[in-house]
Amino acid sequence: MKIHDYQCFAFHDVDLIPENDKNIYNCPKQPRHMSVAVDKFKYRLPYTAIFGGVSSLTKEQFQKVNGFPNRYFGWGGEDDDMWNRIHNAGYKVIRYAMDIARYKMIKHGTETGNKANPGRFKMLKDSKKRKRSYGDMSVVKYSLEHKTDNSTWPWRINSTGLNVYIIDEIDNLHRWQFSGKNRYTFDKLYHWVQNGGRGKPSTCYPRHRVAIIIPYRNRESHLRTFLYNIHPILNRQELDYGIYVVEQNGGSKFNRAMLMNIGYAEAMKIHDYQCFVFHDVDLIPENDKNIYNCPKQPRHMSVAVDKFKYRLPYNSIFGGVSSLTKEQFQKVNGFPNRYFGWGCEDDDMWRRIKNAGYKVIRYAREIARYKMIKHGTDTGNKANPGRFKMLKDSKKYFKTDGINSLKYKVLKIEFNHLYTRVVVDIDEKEVMAETYINLCGHEANALMHSEIFQNLTLSSGQSLEDFYCQIYEKGKLLAKPEHEMLSKFISGLPDQMSFFVRAGMPPDMQNALASAKMTEAYGYRKHDDSVNAAGFFKNKSRDNRRTADDRNSGLSDLREQIRELSEFVNAQKEMKYDKISPDLESPAAASSEISEMKDQIQTLTSLLSGMNV
Repeated sequence: MKIHDYQCFAFHDVDLIPENDKNIYNCPKQPRHMSVAVDKFKYRLPYTAIFGGVSSLTKEQFQKVNGFPNRYFGWGGEDDDMWNRIHNAGYKVIRYAMDIARYKMIKHGTETGNKANPGRFKMLKDSKKRKRSYGDMSVVKYSLEHKTDNSTWPWRINSTGLNVYIIDEIDNLHRWQFSGKNRYTFDKLYHWVQNGGRGKPSTCYPRHRVAIIIPYRNRESHLRTFLYNIHPILNRQELDYGIYVVEQNGGSKFNRAMLMNIGYAEAMKIHDYQCFVFHDVDLIPENDKNIYNCPKQPRHMSVAVDKFKYRLPYNSIFGGVSSLTKEQFQKVNGFPNRYFGWGCEDDDMWRRIKNAGYKVIRYAREIARYKMIKHGTDTGNKANPGRFKMLKDSKKYFKTDGINSLKYKVLKIEFNHLYTRVVVDIDEKEVMAETYINLCGHEANALMHSEIFQNLTLSSGQSLEDFYCQIYEKGKLLAKPEHEMLSKFISGLPDQMSFFVRAGMPPDMQNALASAKMTEAYGYRKHDDSVNAAGFFKNKSRDNRRTADDRNSGLSDLREQIRELSEFVNAQKEMKYDKISPDLESPAAASSEISEMKDQIQTLTSLLSGMNV
C-alpha cells in the first residue's frame, strides 16, 4: 500500500501453481478461497473451513477483519483463524468450481524451521470467542463444466451438460434503469459507442465478436429502455459487439423467428461476427455475470424472468434470450420462417438444436436473471392457430425452412448511434410457398423440373378434384402421398388454402377428393363440377389404393390435432389466463384466444368428417 493504491490482495503460497487461466486473480464482493483443488489432495477440498494456500480479499475486507492473526508462530492454524475472522465480520467465503480453481503443488521436503505450533488449537478456539462459524457459503448452481486446461475457451460440456456447482456472488452486480430514462437523446448517450450501436474495448483485445439481434415492431419505449441498459453491461463485459434492431414493416402478422434470421444475415454483411444473441426487446439482464457470449453448445440465456417468479416455465423453453455461434446457427439452419403470429417458434428451435446433435445449456438462475418490461397485448401478433401442427412437423422442415430459404426485401438500413436499424418487408404468401416447395429436398426439386409436370398449373375456376386427377394422371404422384409434393402445383391457390396444406395431404385419392370437397365447402374455392372428376378418380385410383392402415393415417393425424387442441383448451379452465400466452394481459384476451382455438377444433372436426365420406 505504500508503493501503490491496490484494491485487491491475493495471498499466495510459493509452492502452488494455478492450472487454469479462468481462475481469475481478482476480488469479488466476498472473501474468496482460491486454491480449491490441489493435486496433492487429489483435487478435492480437504475440509470445508480451509482458507489456506491461495486466497483473495479486497482492501476493505482485509481492513474489516483486521488482516491475518500475528500470533501463530510455526505451522498451522493461521488460515483457520482467518476463516473465523471472516465470518465474525459478517462475510461469507466463496469459491470457484473445482474444475477451475485447480493448482499444482511443487514437491518439497519438510521444513525444519516451520514445525507445527503445539498451541495452535487453543489459539484457534479462542479466536472464535462467542460467535461460532459453521462455514455457510453462498453456493450458486452453475450449468457448465469448466475446463481444467489452460485454454482461452472457458468451458466444455460433459455428457449431462448440467448441474456443476460453482460458488459465486448471488447479489446482482448492477441495477437496471427503467423510470425516467426514455427521454434521452440517442446520439448523446455513451461516448464509447460507435455508429450503428457498435462497441469495442480500448484496453484489451476482445475474445468475442457478438451481434445482438432484436426482432422489433412498434415498441419504441421498450427499445429506449433496452438500449439505455444493455450498452453499459456489454461494455463492462469487454465485448466486440453490435446491436441490430430488425423491424417488420406494415400491418402483416409478426414473424419473430424470421426477423431473427434476417438479423443474422444482415449482420454478417456488416461484420464477421462469431456469436449471435437473439434478444426480445422487453427483457433486461440483471446481472453482469450473465456473459453475452457463445459457448460450445447453444445457450438459453433468460433462465429466470421476474414475470415467471424467476423460475423456468418449462424445461424445453428457448425463448426470450438465446445465443448460438455462427457454426451452430448454420448447422440448425437458423430459426423456422413459417411461424407468423405468436407461439411455438422457440419450441421449434429447441427441436432443431436437438436434431442437430446439440444440447441446450443454461447458467444458474441466480445469474441468468431478467426483468421484463410490462406491455399490453400486441394486436399484430395474435396466436398462430396452426402452431401446434407446425411444431409437430418441425423435423420435416428442419433442412428446408430457415436461413437457406429466406425471402424478404430490405426497405431501409440506418446506422444510428446506439443501434443499426434494418427495416424489412415480409410477404407471408411468398414465405409459405417457398417453405412447402423446398420440402423433400432433391426429390421435390426433381419433380418440379420434370418434363412430365411442366406447365401444370391450377386454372381459373378449375375444381380441386380435377386438378388432383391431372396430377395423378401425369405422374401418379399421389401414390407418394406427401402433401409437400403438391406444393409446386397448389401454389396458385388463395392464401386461405394454407389451412388445407397445413392440415396434411390425405394418403390416397379417395381422401384427397373428400378433403377437396370439404375445403371448397368452406369457401376457399368455388366448386364447378366434380362428377366427371370423381368418376375418373374412382377408376384411376383402384389399382393404387393403399392398405387400410396407410389410408387411415391422414385421419389419425387430424384426430391427433383435435385431441391436442381440445386438451389445451380444457386445461385453461384450471389455469390463470396469463399461462396461455405471455402476451395476454387480460382475461378477455385469454378468452379470445380460447375462442379461436375452439373455432379451429370445429373446423378440423368438419374436415375430419369430410375425409370420412
